[in-house]
Amino acid sequence: MTDGRRPTDSRSSVTVGVLAGAALGTVTNVFTNTFPADWKWAGDVKLMGAIFVGCLVLSITVAVRHLRRDPDTPGGARAILDRLTSRYARDYRRWVSESRRNLDAKGLNIIGPFIPELDASFVRLALTSSAPGQVGSGMVPATRENGHDRTIWNFLNRRRRVVLAVLGAPGSGKTTLLSHVARRTVEANRAMTRPIPVWLQLRDQAKAIAADPNVSLLSLIRGSIPDSVGPEPARWWEKRLRAGRCVILLDGLDEAGEAGTRRDVAQWINRQVAAHPGNDFVITSRPPGYRNAFVDATETVQVLPFGRPQVRAFLEKWYTAAERHDADNGEYAAAAARGREAAAHLLRQIDAIPGLTDLTANPLLLTMIANVHRYGKQLPENRAMLYREVCETMLGRRDEARGQIVALALRQRLMLLGRLAFAWMRQGIRGQDRRTLVRTVQPWLDETAPGITAERFLEDMEATGLLPVPDLENFAFTHQTFQEYLAAAYIAESGLHHLLTEVVDDPWWRETILLYGAGEDPNPIVASAVRSGTLVARSLAFELAESDDRVDQGLRDDLDRLLHRGLRPDADPADRALALDVLIGRMLRAMVTTPDGTRISRRPITTELYELFCSETGTPFIEGTEPADPDAPARGIWQRDAKAFLAWINALVAAGPRSGKGIVFRLPTGAEVATVHPALPVWVVEGRWRVRYPDKKAAVVTADALLDALSADLAGSHLLDKGLEDLAARQTDMVHRSMTEMNHVAAQMAELVRESTRHILSTDADTAPGNRTGGMVEDLRNRAERLHAEIGRLETVLLGIADRRRASAGWGDLVVDLGRVQRALKSAEPGSTPRAMGLFPIIRAEFEEIDTSVSRIRSIARGAPPAVERQSPIDHVLGPISYRNLALPVSAVPGDPMRIVAESLLPDRRLRANRFPVDLGGLVARLAAMPDRPGSPSDPSFFEAALDRLLRVAHPIVARERLITPATAAAIRAPALVLARFAQKADDNRLTATLIELAAATCLLEERRVRPELLETLILAHD
Repeated sequence: MTDGRRPTDSRSSVTVGVLAGAALGTVTNVFTNTFPADWKWAGDVKLMGAIFVGCLVLSITVAVRHLRRDPDTPGGARAILDRLTSRYARDYRRWVSESRRNLDAKGLNIIGPFIPELDASFVRLALTSSAPGQVGSGMVPATRENGHDRTIWNFLNRRRRVVLAVLGAPGSGKTTLLSHVARRTVEANRAMTRPIPVWLQLRDQAKAIAADPNVSLLSLIRGSIPDSVGPEPARWWEKRLRAGRCVILLDGLDEAGEAGTRRDVAQWINRQVAAHPGNDFVITSRPPGYRNAFVDATETVQVLPFGRPQVRAFLEKWYTAAERHDADNGEYAAAAARGREAAAHLLRQIDAIPGLTDLTANPLLLTMIANVHRYGKQLPENRAMLYREVCETMLGRRDEARGQIVALALRQRLMLLGRLAFAWMRQGIRGQDRRTLVRTVQPWLDETAPGITAERFLEDMEATGLLPVPDLENFAFTHQTFQEYLAAAYIAESGLHHLLTEVVDDPWWRETILLYGAGEDPNPIVASAVRSGTLVARSLAFELAESDDRVDQGLRDDLDRLLHRGLRPDADPADRALALDVLIGRMLRAMVTTPDGTRISRRPITTELYELFCSETGTPFIEGTEPADPDAPARGIWQRDAKAFLAWINALVAAGPRSGKGIVFRLPTGAEVATVHPALPVWVVEGRWRVRYPDKKAAVVTADALLDALSADLAGSHLLDKGLEDLAARQTDMVHRSMTEMNHVAAQMAELVRESTRHILSTDADTAPGNRTGGMVEDLRNRAERLHAEIGRLETVLLGIADRRRASAGWGDLVVDLGRVQRALKSAEPGSTPRAMGLFPIIRAEFEEIDTSVSRIRSIARGAPPAVERQSPIDHVLGPISYRNLALPVSAVPGDPMRIVAESLLPDRRLRANRFPVDLGGLVARLAAMPDRPGSPSDPSFFEAALDRLLRVAHPIVARERLITPATAAAIRAPALVLARFAQKADDNRLTATLIELAAATCLLEERRVRPELLETLILAHD
């Protein structure tokens, strides 16, 4: 081995020679047939051919491998061999894909036994272009607005290369996003402009870069690839980088070390960007780590927080992956269903824990919450436990798991931040400028960690995301809940609980006390709050007692007595204010978060709360009904009352212990209401106020319903008599018209008979007078039937007129003279055709029935008047009006006379539309303003008197001062429509519409009395 070659090279040569010789020998023996006679198998040509091919392939493979490894192989030959036989690209892509398969769960103490694969739980992250100085560093964003919804693929895989800086808070998903890019590039490499992903973790490369700033990108790439990928073909990476075929993924610039090291790494990145044009570069960093280590990026974007749809999608994917992991083969569909159910259960729990919804905007915090729920089955009701896990993870465990150097131990960090939070709570501030904070923190560090500067400590805290610097100068906790939790934890650790019993009256300390009570004994605080007697303190006591079973029963009894005292009708203002605050607090705790991040009640406001509103404001209670179950939904809330309730409850919140929290109740939108699926009608606002019905059908009054009610109202009224008289007159006109037409036909028939000179027996001659009179006879038969029907209708109408004296005046001497028709028929009968001869008996029978009906009509009209005549509610209201001035447009058509009169009271266009919309709240306002209306009918004396009577009856009903009854409904409905006709003649369209709506409102009010499912409820929402 004096030439320095490896021993394997000689072994390779021997192997090639043996295999090639075997192949050549096999072919020679086959053709010369020189095998021993007893080798019968050697005569099988197929078998020998397979042996030959196998030996040849193996010898070529060994030879190619030997040539690729031999340094004496010429470069051209090596390049050809590489192109034809290299598996390096495929093995490299497989390694990249496998190395980024799972989510990064380093440092999570509450992680379960299963970590989902990235592809199974990845949710599209939204990005938006942003200046580096404008990207927030807090874990919990100040806003959840997603702005311009763009993805990473809006920037990558383009013809022109991009240098992209991706900034985001801790846990926002930056590493996950790069892992997704790497795996996606591998999977779809044929469709990618740059199909080769390069992954470099900058915290792992920082030392090499700091030691040698001129180290090449190629060197770091090769150093990061494990030996398992196999040998790299000659200059493989140089060629790919030179051709612009790579997307370079540089993760974690902020983790590269101290500020000086980060600047060195950023400068190194800039040199590599310049040295390798055509390749994409993507660099991720937390905002503080990027502040003084800029990269020459063509675009800077920030990772936007999760919105509600992304939270739901992530949880469903995460749980489905977990359920499928635990499921047997073939149960994937059931596992997916269980995953969706578990995700929905978690979302309900998140919504029920105050302050927790904000944390779900951060993917890392959401993953921690999912793990707690998945492996604990239920989120801790004690939310302080979850905040502790978040703080411990972000303050140390995650960095330690990633191998980063931590200057202070986790306990020291927690105590220092807790002390800072407690100091800020005592000062009543939410943040502090850098200079003041340094002066505050440095003495604490000198006590606990000599040698650590305040500047270093604050830089580390900012990097955790818990103590960001939103404006580059003033520090503040990423969410006020963390300040309150850390202060509560510091108080518990330091034994300062007695301080909390002294501040139960201060709303500023409310959340801190609640978080403290969630982990420590709440009884001393509850007792102190009850003794205090103030609204703020006792409201706090109720909230502690209703969220913690450890509160003593004696204290609970005291609180129950306070609540019942405030609910009594004669409660004093202080007790009433406490009762209202307790009810409001219960409603707030029952709210859930919508997909848009707003909050909405799960159920409508209760009868108990609405009754207090009515008592406080003098509002009529729900259409005159008395409250039933105090916890039942309040039903029948009109629009004006809903507006008044919102103003009332918002004033209570602004003046109570919850002031300053930004809670302003409002109506929900239709989309928000859809998240809680109410089973009752509920007020919503979508540009305007409207009622959302569960079956999507609004409550309207139909023309048929109004006609049915009017028909029942009219019975026994003079208004009905007037309508029937008009209808009888119209019907009589039709009888006379029919008689005139029949007489005309009879005259023609008589003339035709006189012209006939002989009787024609033939029934086939069309010109015979007998045939022509036969047609007239049939026509007279039809007309006689119609006349009979018309007289019958007239009889029915007259039977409905209660005032017989008036009927007698018009129809007591009714005469229907059929003599001329009878004479014409008698003269035409002898010469008629057989067909016509069969009609004469029918016609005579009709005439007899007509005579009988006419006799009955005269008898009805001349009948004695009723012994006792009562005035109906309709006539009482319309008393000032002379019905002679009222002309009802009745139609003499077949049908019930009473319904025909009812139809005459309604506008034709409303009948055709079959809809009468009613706004009860607006109607009350219009009725109240009616005396000041512009314009009036031409004869206001009787009209004003009748209108005054109508309003006296109607206003207490529509204002819910009295319950509607059938008598009051009748007294309103028909008179309103009669007066509407007078107003219409005077061109007072507004008054006409109001009166018609009033008539329809009576039907709606009656229906609401018997169908509670139509009554509106009120669900509250707030931003």
